[in-house]
Amino acid sequence: MTNPPQSVYSLDSLDGDPAPVLEALRNRAADQARVDSRSGTVWWLDDVSPDHDRCLIVGVRGEVGVLVWDDEDTGSCIPEHGLNTTDVDYFTVTGDHYPQQPGREVPVDQVIEAAREFVATRRRPSNIRWISDTRPRG
Repeated sequence: MTNPPQSVYSLDSLDGDPAPVLEALRNRAADQARVDSRSGTVWWLDDVSPDHDRCLIVGVRGEVGVLVWDDEDTGSCIPEHGLNTTDVDYFTVTGDHYPQQPGREVPVDQVIEAAREFVATRRRPSNIRWISDTRPRG
């Protein structure tokens, strides 16, 4: 029996093992590349405790994907050198629309590495140069 698709992964439930997240990202990226999908799929990797509330938003859209760092204490950050110049449609695995603003997409291998690092370390991924995202969410 397969597990139902999920849009949110709790770092506590992953216990430092990024395999379920990486498998979901790689499989979806491969599926989207085969069909030349114009929209992507997005997930939340949550690290919440009484001391902190932070999240890495990850998504894939074929050869690219989205990254957003969200920390209750320090705010939201996006990649310094994001590739998309216009809004891009992303959806959760359950079909909810979550469009991404310009500057949030990077090559998919960077998304996968960022997800792996965050699950393993619970820190903002260091493979990306981050900048503050001061734009209101659309």
